[in-house]
Amino acid sequence: ASGCLALIELRTGSIRGAHAHLSGARSAAAAAGGADALSTVPMRLAEIALAIEHGAGDGLHARLSELLAETAGTEYAPLALAELAVAHESDDEVMDVLQELQLAIREWETPNLPRMLHDDLRIWLLVERHEAVAARAEIARIEPDPAHTRCPATWSARLLLDAGEPAQAIELVSPCLGMGDEHSPRTATLAMLVAASAHALLGDRRSADALFKQALTLTAPTGSIRPFGMLPRRQLAHLLSRAVHWPHPPAVERMIAAIAARYPSGHDDAPAILSVRERVVLSRLLEGDTQQRISFELSVSPNTIKTQVRSIYRKLGVSTRDGALQRARSLGLLD
Repeated sequence: ASGCLALIELRTGSIRGAHAHLSGARSAAAAAGGADALSTVPMRLAEIALAIEHGAGDGLHARLSELLAETAGTEYAPLALAELAVAHESDDEVMDVLQELQLAIREWETPNLPRMLHDDLRIWLLVERHEAVAARAEIARIEPDPAHTRCPATWSARLLLDAGEPAQAIELVSPCLGMGDEHSPRTATLAMLVAASAHALLGDRRSADALFKQALTLTAPTGSIRPFGMLPRRQLAHLLSRAVHWPHPPAVERMIAAIAARYPSGHDDAPAILSVRERVVLSRLLEGDTQQRISFELSVSPNTIKTQVRSIYRKLGVSTRDGALQRARSLGLLD
């Protein structure tokens, strides 16, 4: 039961509470001695979930594979699949696991926590892949609660960063920041980070630094670095480069080092090298021209345009026209 509570605390906002319940679960398991393996699944899932939150990935896939084998056909299987999706680094692998998770969820009557995990992971993935239209559709399905344990406003504001609209992002998360301690700590961190990034983009360094420091201070007691991975790498690197020059308590210093190691700069925001012709094709795509029309106007074969479009999407790390638009804006490829 304590293991289940740890998972719920983690996913609804309190990592500190998750650690406390996990400690209780470990004590109960030790006292029980011969407890069967299935009864300790929630505790072991909570251990893995918290390890992922702290940026530790070594050996997690092997542990999750064991749990998937143990929980096959039980109500714990969707939870094990959800943590496997979080642990994966490859977008394609995450998508495969999410599809498997969706099928597993259908077998149970009220799979609230697994469904929440599935939806949150899918939004995270779509945002990372710059598929804004699909991400907005998923965000629209979120039912807000009084504590904002799931915060559609923050995710929508994050999309506005990619769209080059930081002022609107700040306006969107301002009510969340105004809630103070009434806001779920987990999503409050995301709101602070989005606002910090938006202020930095507007040249307001004082506000950006204050918000980023607040996010570091909030997460330092638990060591949770995963929320910082939501920001575009270039913007995260900029905020970190300024933070290293401030005086910090040791716990915050460790956080900064862990974030920098887990999310190195330049990974997803390195300027894409597009050829002159690819830039022409990209600009036509973003103006709304079809590939057939571009082919006709540039006097090349449709297959040539298809090949160039695939190359553009690959270089930009997207899979849709909308994703290309958002990505091109964030990289400064559009006039």
